[in-house]
Amino acid sequence: MQRAYEASEQNSQTIDTYNKSIGPYVNRDMTRSREGFYNDWLGDVFRDVPQNARILEIGSAHGRDARYLASKGYKVQVTDASGGFLDYLRQHGHSPLRLDIIAEAPEGKWEVVYASAVFLHFTDEDFSSALQNIHAALVKDGKLVFSVIERDGELTEDQPLGLPRYFRYFQADELRAKLERANFLVTDIRETIYKDKNWLYVMAEKKEK
Repeated sequence: MQRAYEASEQNSQTIDTYNKSIGPYVNRDMTRSREGFYNDWLGDVFRDVPQNARILEIGSAHGRDARYLASKGYKVQVTDASGGFLDYLRQHGHSPLRLDIIAEAPEGKWEVVYASAVFLHFTDEDFSSALQNIHAALVKDGKLVFSVIERDGELTEDQPLGLPRYFRYFQADELRAKLERANFLVTDIRETIYKDKNWLYVMAEKKEK
């Protein structure tokens, strides 16, 4: 894998927080249901995706979304940049790959790249580098699907894990412009409320440069 850009200090600090907080994060996140809108959205994302498609998940954490997609017949390659989450995934039956999508493009070609609540920990420079690496990894007309929090600005906060995490927020028009500059065609942006926050759920397709 070729490393062209190193992740920001903010992102590195956030990964360090997750490494130190695997248990509390998993215990807290696993209690939250993803029934309803979220599963309906995933159904729309994968409606036209064949079950033998190569699917790469960025930032798989404890593997919940990969398990859900596996229940629908898909095989997902789970990845994470956090050594703690990689250990957790291995202990729970997955075969994860270590991937820092900010710094490196994944090997191979993929029909779908999926990232739930990952890019909200990226600075603008991190996000631009990640989009470049994802574009290189997708097949022609491949899908990029992800979610971020809808809000203005950025901040670093300690709650609820007690250690700092960086958050970068987005508006739909801003996201659309960033994706178009990175040679993606935005096919859908949906808004919903989840975890008491406004979220954007994005579907885009790779365009050739």
